[in-house]
Amino acid sequence: MQTGIIEFQGKELLTAKDVESGKVYVAMKPIVQNMGLSWGRQSDKITSDVRYTQMRIPYKTTGGTQEMLSLPTDQLAGFLFSINPNKVRKDLRDRIIAYQQETFNAINDYWNKGYAQRDVGTSAPKPMSDAEAQMTQAVLSSLQNIGEVVQALGGQMERLDRRLQIYEEAERYKREKARLRSNRKATGNGIITRAYEGRRTQFIEVMQAILKRSKKQLNQSQLLIQAGYRRDDKTARKWLGEGMGIYWRAEAVQGALIYSVINLSTETAA
Repeated sequence: MQTGIIEFQGKELLTAKDVESGKVYVAMKPIVQNMGLSWGRQSDKITSDVRYTQMRIPYKTTGGTQEMLSLPTDQLAGFLFSINPNKVRKDLRDRIIAYQQETFNAINDYWNKGYAQRDVGTSAPKPMSDAEAQMTQAVLSSLQNIGEVVQALGGQMERLDRRLQIYEEAERYKREKARLRSNRKATGNGIITRAYEGRRTQFIEVMQAILKRSKKQLNQSQLLIQAGYRRDDKTARKWLGEGMGIYWRAEAVQGALIYSVINLSTETAA
């Protein structure tokens, strides 16, 4: 970063040039103070405005190297014309108008021509009329409103992005919850199925044992009661029906179904 001092209106302007990009910056504190304005108030105005590209650049001064808030020269006019000469003390108006009209050219000439010079025949700048000042202020207000709208839209986009992230997280949570529920259900069904088959196998073994050792004929109710089931147990009656012709048979005797075990080894051999 190259720095340079420009003599302007009997005062010094501190400038710097980025050798890579060619962009020229100007320290704002000397300009504000040279115009006779309060640096504290103008500094707050610059730092609180997101439209300005602000940089802190070290400059060599008589008091040593100082880091100063700087703006690129293409934004300098916007700042200068945000100051209404008609709203400052009368003794400052001509100076402020001169800075508004000539500062940019002086800096541009210094970095492009190697010097900054005001033509001898150039007349002193005329103060702006009230109409011109109002026009300038209206333009600046419009630019500020546009900046505020852009900033507001940026805030809305950030909020929409956050909402979208929250929605996506919620959807991922729902999918994961459904997956875990499905896994638990499948695991539970497997456990239930194994338990059911175990009970059914035990039922078959008990029934076969009762029918083998029984010396009297047993109907369905008697068989279930001896096995420890209620005569109206739906599951036991179902299993009894499923085992018919496989593990036992039933024959009608005097109007009742009498059960007997099927000897698989004997009947297979036959």
